[in-house]
Amino acid sequence: MRERLFDSRCETVYGYHMLNQNIPYQTEPFIDKKQLARHLGCTPRTVESYMSAGLIPFFKIRRSVKYRLSDVVAHMEQHYRVGGAAR
Repeated sequence: MRERLFDSRCETVYGYHMLNQNIPYQTEPFIDKKQLARHLGCTPRTVESYMSAGLIPFFKIRRSVKYRLSDVVAHMEQHYRVGGAAR
């Protein structure tokens, strides 16, 4: 009985059991430092500098650092402005 309740309340996503909630599951893949640097038009070392300064959001799992491009872009749009004409 308990297993049935567990199975009816959970779904399998990428081999992991996730509780059925009304939270949309993001399927966007994570990217690495080189891919983010290529997208931002900078070097991987610059991405490391942004990361250590707290300028971009990232996920760190053990020694691996990953980024979600939509999170980085949304964070930059929310916290930094596009330069305008100086007055």
